[in-house]
Amino acid sequence: LARLSAWGVDVIYTNTLMTVIGAMAAWAMRRPHVWHIREFGDLDYGVHYHWGNKLCRFIIGRADAAIAISDAIRSYHLDSVDPIKSFVIYNGVASLQDYDRLFRMAQEQATPVHKDEYTFALVGIIHPAKGQAEAISALALLRRDLPRARLLIVGPGKVDALREMAAGL
Repeated sequence: LARLSAWGVDVIYTNTLMTVIGAMAAWAMRRPHVWHIREFGDLDYGVHYHWGNKLCRFIIGRADAAIAISDAIRSYHLDSVDPIKSFVIYNGVASLQDYDRLFRMAQEQATPVHKDEYTFALVGIIHPAKGQAEAISALALLRRDLPRARLLIVGPGKVDALREMAAGL
């Protein structure tokens, strides 16, 4: 809390359902709290609230604003939250034409980078739904052209299968 105060934090933003620490910090600092819920929790990762459903849903309901990335997640977690404080904001979705247009714009504005070493980081819980295996496969393809590219996978979870996959590629 001392660090957040020193930084002059005005709003606390929690970018996952999996922790209540942002809500607790916002309450202690008397700052607004925005909760951005991206997962079901129990349905997609098999995790459950540490303090039970009732208490955690109460804490979620106390947020100044709650954002869900889909109607399904909103109805699952935010059904008891005041509708004036709950919103659905989908993750960025664009058509293939939009991606092509954005790619062309980026190419026109890009300054060529002549670097042969890149480091990518994938940070979060290690779980099949997070796409770490796909990232390892993508890195294997990228390393054909950039042999010094590397991928850091950072987070809690079982890594043996991922290490084995990386070694095989």
